[in-house]
Amino acid sequence: MNTINVAQLRKENHLTQEQLARIIGVSRQTIKNWEAGKPIPSTSVMKLNEVFNSGSPLVANNIQGNNSQNSDTVVLAFIDQLKEKDKQIDRLLGIIENISK
Repeated sequence: MNTINVAQLRKENHLTQEQLARIIGVSRQTIKNWEAGKPIPSTSVMKLNEVFNSGSPLVANNIQGNNSQNSDTVVLAFIDQLKEKDKQIDRLLGIIENISK
């Protein structure tokens, strides 16, 4: 299963570990682990294959290209992360309120 050279594919497609992590939906540390040779779950192998398939707009045009679809995808991934952080902040504020009462 580790026949995928994640680092090579990522670098060939001008992606940082952080960018690939956002696209795949994992942490940067997970990408780092895969690049170090740790096993890649089959569901993640499928996602990697989707991303690095030559038909993928992210890879075909590179994340740093002028393709607006690339920018949209990165922005949407960033927005998703912000929404998750907002949920975490709301939970923490709720906990703090309950402790303060």
